[in-house]
Amino acid sequence: MANIQRRGNTYKITAYSGYDTAGKQIRHTMTYKPSEDLSPAKLKKELEKVALEFEEKCNLGYVMDSNIKLIDFIEIFTHF
Repeated sequence: MANIQRRGNTYKITAYSGYDTAGKQIRHTMTYKPSEDLSPAKLKKELEKVALEFEEKCNLGYVMDSNIKLIDFIEIFTHF
């Protein structure tokens, strides 16, 4: 399950997708800014929906870190 943290008017969503070659957990983050007209219940539901979609994209490999080492990049794409 993705982790959701409130940061002012935005939310930081963190998803995890396994471990790298050094044994560290691979973490992907995104920032989500909801519209201001949502009620608290609708906001919670929308955040859960966005977090779930982001986590699925991370698990499928659609989200890549821009700061990745070549050895980690090769390891990811040898599995496909």
